[in-house]
Amino acid sequence: EKFHKIDILINNAGIGKLLSIEDTSVEDFNLIMDTNVKSAFCFTKYAVPEMKKQHDGQIILTSSVTGIKGHADETAYTCSKFALRGFGQALDHELLDDGIRTCVFCPHAGATNFEVGFGRTKQGVQESGFLTPEDVANALLSVCTQPKHSRIVELRLASNNVKY
Repeated sequence: EKFHKIDILINNAGIGKLLSIEDTSVEDFNLIMDTNVKSAFCFTKYAVPEMKKQHDGQIILTSSVTGIKGHADETAYTCSKFALRGFGQALDHELLDDGIRTCVFCPHAGATNFEVGFGRTKQGVQESGFLTPEDVANALLSVCTQPKHSRIVELRLASNNVKY
């Protein structure tokens, strides 16, 4: 309300559970899809009209390397991250002529508490050499500071100690 415009929308909400398909309840699946995909859809749906009015905007959808290559025992999480990539690709085609750029961000593991939830220890995450929050922030800044005549459609980010 104070600034009267939306320049950037970063859809970064995400949860995951380390569960096989057999161990994933429908409730687990719905929670993961609602948090990771439905929330991105809803925030985007309501930001787009404002961005269209100003014929400008940047939407970033945080997927994951798991949205590029599925991982065992992360079935629902993998499904949600692939869905975000498809959503981003559709938005890119739908909104580009309205001056709205879309980027799907696919980071590898980060040195955060999120990874502890995936069965790693805090010490293991700290010593992992995974991406730092600063690494991620710098990458997203590069997306948001592209000249208006260019865009980063998909960005994959990994630390040097990880091989795809």
